[in-house]
Amino acid sequence: MTDVLAEKQQSSGVKLLWGTANCFTHPRYGAGAATNPDPEIFSWAAAQVYSAMNATQRLGGENYVLWGGREGYETLLNTDLRQEREQIGRFMQMVVEHKHKIGFQGTLLIEPKPQEPTKHQYDYDVATVYGFLKQFGLEKEIKVNIEANHATLAGTRSTMKSPAPSRSASSLGGRQPRRSAARLGYRSVPEQRRRERAGDV
Repeated sequence: MTDVLAEKQQSSGVKLLWGTANCFTHPRYGAGAATNPDPEIFSWAAAQVYSAMNATQRLGGENYVLWGGREGYETLLNTDLRQEREQIGRFMQMVVEHKHKIGFQGTLLIEPKPQEPTKHQYDYDVATVYGFLKQFGLEKEIKVNIEANHATLAGTRSTMKSPAPSRSASSLGGRQPRRSAARLGYRSVPEQRRRERAGDV
């Protein structure tokens, strides 16, 4: 598939802004990917990121985004917070190691999101992500990619407040200024239809 995409790039001139791995849709990731207590699933996620990062490198991607859609928990009753935090920290360290091993020149990004699909996400907001990166010695290696509505989900009323901590820590890597429903990470269907009727898509 990477070869086909590379050919299409050559013929079209289209460049790759970022690559990522989908480590959240498949049922195997129902209890997390990098934070999953099953070492086989942790390994599966690592293999997906390995392949996706290699493809991003091959296609000249400018960034690689790490979005932990299932890196969180629903309840503390069956969650070992320390173990999961250490697992995802080691996972991110391995991502950085692989970046340097293959000579990827792009930026590694984490996209903070406080909830959805899990109730409590570990990458809650910019400040939480920065503290996590600092704990594992990754603050110079990984930056944040901010989607405006994720600040709303985190309870930040102003979308300008969310980038402020990352700017002050020199960790802002990107920003997605899209709009959406106030309590969702994407536009609701009724809102999308209303905008389409009004010609504001």
